[in-house]
Amino acid sequence: MDKNTLNSSNMTTTDKKKKLNDLLKNFDWHYLRTEDRRVRIYWSKIHVEIQDLKQQLGEDGEYLFTKYHRRAFPECY
Repeated sequence: MDKNTLNSSNMTTTDKKKKLNDLLKNFDWHYLRTEDRRVRIYWSKIHVEIQDLKQQLGEDGEYLFTKYHRRAFPECY
């Protein structure tokens, strides 16, 4: 992941939604279960980016996050 990936401050709202959607679509929701430290570090950085975009987008970000989280953990809903 390059340093431009984490810089979402100059993106339009539409670009942020698309980026968040793409990150969530490919996110490994169970990355914490791995024993491989490199994998946990990689997905932790992606998780931080997801949380940042979610916060910036407000309700739209929360909606997208919940949409994918619900698929991964239906027992939570």
